[in-house]
Amino acid sequence: MREHAIRLAILRDLRCLTGAPITCRELTEISEEPALHYNDFAQVEREWRELCALGYIEAVPGFGGHYCRLTPKGRQQLLPDFPQDPFIHGPGAAR
Repeated sequence: MREHAIRLAILRDLRCLTGAPITCRELTEISEEPALHYNDFAQVEREWRELCALGYIEAVPGFGGHYCRLTPKGRQQLLPDFPQDPFIHGPGAAR
């Protein structure tokens, strides 16, 4: 379940930084999320890339894919009005 905690932590942090694109490394360095601090950076970076590949976060044009921001799809996973995606919240996630 560690990967789900990392995915949620990334989305929650990016929600706080709306309008400010950031790199995975920068986010990890400033985050107060335990899932980002106590896991290997390589694991956090893998989850970052997966979130980007699946459209939960997106690369900002002009930065070679390094700087990303939260997408509407990613924001929906943090709102109570939308169904929880098992990829983000874990197996059996539902509202």
